[in-house]
Amino acid sequence: MARPSEYTSEIAAEICERMSQGKGLRQICEADDMPSRKTVMRWVEAHEEFRHQYARAREALYDWIAEEAIRIADDSSGDYFIEDRNGQSVVVPDHARVQRARLQVDTRKWLLSKLAPRKYGDKVELLAASSDGPNELKISWQTFDPIVRPNEGPPAPRQITYQPHPLPADLAPEDWDLLNQVLALIKRTIPSDDDSPPAEILAVMRDALLTHFREQAETSSV
Repeated sequence: MARPSEYTSEIAAEICERMSQGKGLRQICEADDMPSRKTVMRWVEAHEEFRHQYARAREALYDWIAEEAIRIADDSSGDYFIEDRNGQSVVVPDHARVQRARLQVDTRKWLLSKLAPRKYGDKVELLAASSDGPNELKISWQTFDPIVRPNEGPPAPRQITYQPHPLPADLAPEDWDLLNQVLALIKRTIPSDDDSPPAEILAVMRDALLTHFREQAETSSV
């Protein structure tokens, strides 16, 4: 019997029924009473009603694959076998079968994450897909208005950003050695439970240096 090539609603419904029962399009088209895969795809493009029906059948196929993955994972009937060892029956785990089942489950999980990422993907999609194109993220800026209007609170303050001075591009070895000594001195001198801000600590060091050199200057002038 020749494969059907002309579109009929009966054949289209049968294709979708078999797909919703867990058969992929390739397996369906291998049957003698079904059209070729190329013919089915041509029907999908040409007939809007079949296109929507085919899309719903694919969604049902994905659910069937997910249920099949659960069935494989829950089936422990062949995980062990009985082996005769020196006249005694010993229960031995079948590691090869367990690994095979894991591969089957992982393959189905990967396939579902690619074909139906919104439902079975690892990451929840927060942006709704547009029917006319891909997802779009739109960002807009609001103009800051400093004028206070009646019955309204004060405007939000402008954000202040901290931009530290860039580190020196190049220091001589003796300069790096001096910085390391200063850092070591600070760590040895300041108690570990002291929470003084760096500016306060640096101010103490500055005052101590000024006092020291001022006293030296006064002594040398006498």
